[in-house]
Amino acid sequence: MIRYKNLSKQVLALVLMGYMISPNQSNAESNALSNINASKITDPNVTEFLDLKGHWGESVITAAVDKGYVDGYPDGTFKPNGDITRAEFIKMVDNALHVSVAGKKIGDSWYVPYINAAVTSGFHQWSDFSSGDWNTALTRQEMARIAVRAATGDKNTDDNKWMYLATKAGLIMGMDDTGILGVDNTTTRAQSVTIIERVLSVKNGTKLKVDKHAVSRAEVHWHGTNVFTMWPRYFPQNFIDNFDITQANWKSSDGNYHEYGEEFIVVDMEDPNDPYRNGVVDMKFNFATYDSSGKRTNLQIMQAPSKSYVSYSRVKVVIQNDIDAGPGLITGGYMNMTSLGMDKDSKIWDKVLSSQEDDNTVLYSKSQGSQNTFDLNTSNGNWSPQIPRSGSYILRSGTHYWVQGRVHPKGDAFLFFSGGYYNSSISFTPSARLYSTDSPNNGSHSFIVVNAHEDYETHN
Repeated sequence: MIRYKNLSKQVLALVLMGYMISPNQSNAESNALSNINASKITDPNVTEFLDLKGHWGESVITAAVDKGYVDGYPDGTFKPNGDITRAEFIKMVDNALHVSVAGKKIGDSWYVPYINAAVTSGFHQWSDFSSGDWNTALTRQEMARIAVRAATGDKNTDDNKWMYLATKAGLIMGMDDTGILGVDNTTTRAQSVTIIERVLSVKNGTKLKVDKHAVSRAEVHWHGTNVFTMWPRYFPQNFIDNFDITQANWKSSDGNYHEYGEEFIVVDMEDPNDPYRNGVVDMKFNFATYDSSGKRTNLQIMQAPSKSYVSYSRVKVVIQNDIDAGPGLITGGYMNMTSLGMDKDSKIWDKVLSSQEDDNTVLYSKSQGSQNTFDLNTSNGNWSPQIPRSGSYILRSGTHYWVQGRVHPKGDAFLFFSGGYYNSSISFTPSARLYSTDSPNNGSHSFIVVNAHEDYETHN
């Protein structure tokens, strides 16, 4: 493969006019390029980009250059780690997809025909960017939006969902083993070529490898949970748009106390790279065993076993003015998966033998509905500081967070039969004492965040 062979000075001038130099380069960089020794640029022995050897994107960039939708700079470099602008990326997508691009009108910037073509093709909308300009570096979130539209034609209108759609399709992978998304990070030239190659693969019918950790993070970024990624058996994909975390919202009648459910996260304790593992490794849970009469025979306090999931909810508490809570502590609200039963095959509580429980295997027991709960205060403390005053506690004004975890043994479980089908759901329960004081006659005070019918054809 030969690049920049036998370029005359006239041809080189035309190349520079055709924006081989990136529009977001500084004047200093442009001047430096113009002063490069011409004999080096036209050297017929220059067959590789000088800065690409050994780079992680070397092979995919080489393939893209062969296809003709991207090229390097006149000094023989590609600058794989340099940022790419919005206009540059759209031009590359146009060229890669062989989109028809009209000629530039007098007075228009070089990129206008490419933007118009992208809008006509459907992978860009004029309303996509509300700040910056076409020379602004493209973010990974913005790249995800363009890539999904170009690959699948998806008509999604929720900006937070684009990264989920992109990771779910395999168009975007995590930036490390835990699936870091870098939503607001700028996009490099190497990354942009890689994503365009994946777009072309999807359009050719290829099913791409998916980074589950990135999908998990992207689902949380979208709507505050990862249950559809982590528990597809209980929360099948066809219910994913039903999840509405805004339902996890309650405030007192005087408006002084307000709770907002922000996240409901599931962690796989067998996965050392689970994105949210660090948030639960220090949690401890009460594991109780009971005899046939319901009397507790043993209680162990320990961390979650390796063969388990831990779910936890993060609830934001906003207090406008100090509240005298009286002599008892008040816990915050929480979200929880409901209707989860014991081992599917036994189905009779008494057949689950407590003697089979150990550090790595925890069976569903008669007390599963009430045990294994641990309330974890964040670093600020839920009610920190708690100041006794005349035998009572003061809930200080400000913003606090209440995090509550629950351990779920791995294995096949059944869901309780309700309303003609087996139902799985996540519900939000506000602070019990405050709710009962504020609304004493309202009965149940839980709010459903999502309902789903389980799919026993899907396994965790």
